[in-house]
Amino acid sequence: MIEAFDAAPLDASQRARFYALAGHLALAASGDPATAILHFERAFAAGLIDRRVLINALLPYHEAGHLERAAWIEARLAEDYANDAEARFARAFVVLARGDYVPGFALAEARYELAEAAHAISPWLAARPRWQGEPLAGTRLLVHAEQGLGDAIMMARYLPLLIQKAAEVIVDCRAPLHDLLAENFPACRIVAGELGRPLDVPFDVWTGMMSLPHLFATRVESVPARAAYLAPPPEASAYWRTRVAELAPTGPRIGLAWSGNPLHPANRRRSLPFALLAAHLPAAACRFFALQTEIPSARPAQLIDVGEELVTLADTAALIDEMDLVISVDTSSAHLAGALGKETWLLAPPRWEWRWGWAGERTPWYDSVRVLRQPSPGNWEGLLDEVFGRRLPQWLAERSF
Repeated sequence: MIEAFDAAPLDASQRARFYALAGHLALAASGDPATAILHFERAFAAGLIDRRVLINALLPYHEAGHLERAAWIEARLAEDYANDAEARFARAFVVLARGDYVPGFALAEARYELAEAAHAISPWLAARPRWQGEPLAGTRLLVHAEQGLGDAIMMARYLPLLIQKAAEVIVDCRAPLHDLLAENFPACRIVAGELGRPLDVPFDVWTGMMSLPHLFATRVESVPARAAYLAPPPEASAYWRTRVAELAPTGPRIGLAWSGNPLHPANRRRSLPFALLAAHLPAAACRFFALQTEIPSARPAQLIDVGEELVTLADTAALIDEMDLVISVDTSSAHLAGALGKETWLLAPPRWEWRWGWAGERTPWYDSVRVLRQPSPGNWEGLLDEVFGRRLPQWLAERSF
């Protein structure tokens, strides 16, 4: 197919668009940045140093560890497309992954200029004054959770800082978060907005939740609330303490999450095939609790399904609180476990997602989370062998239940 395309009578712009799209789709389909790079290399070899090729190529080269080429791409974007919102937003992810948070979060503000921002931020809201860091004394601030549940959980750590600054803090977030945030931040007003429909709540200025690290000039060493900053509501805790004791009277109890939101653009890369996970679960010693609501009917006997009882994230938080350990892919369950201060093993590709950094097991966002990485892109088998063949037996041997 590529050879036929190379022979087609197309102009340089058309060829560049093709290679840019081919690389993007290859990464999404295979999960291996090396596969995507093959397309970008063909573009570069043909002299197609195009804006879209550069934007789509930047992250795959970094993920693959081709740092010399990645630095060249990044420099071209910074020099030639300094005022381009998409180019700045693409650069944000690699700058943040390196741990350069102040410039990285400043670049990430370019998302407000992107056409797809309308999918998360209603035009009526975008037209209102947005907080840019000026004093908030006497003002009513609306905090809009414009991205996923995990992002909202991660950014909730900033709410106490806002409460100290503004006359009122209003948090507009998805319904599953309401009970949990209301319990932990009673000084905030929690509301549920609907995209496209103005909120019937008065406010003076607003901000997207993911802008809070930028507005507080957060550095790696100054991330607030690295330890537990959330707790489940007492009524949820009481229910799940009793329920878990009924289902698994003795420990160890381990929470599992293997897939994220299927609508997430990178979900195929971050989600673990259930059959592969099930094949690695030890038959004895542990009881595993699914932290998800959709569980295949053909599951191992040692995996407990309570999906129908997980109504809101307050339930999931209370269930996680009863676990001795959480093992999760990069999804909201991992953020929730980290926010609760629960020992968590995050399973991820080798160089993955800015908040987990390019290497190492530590993350500045959660003291209790360890990032365990695939030995090579897409190699879940190797990672599961490490987790269930070595780490978990060692973890069990060091504890008494």
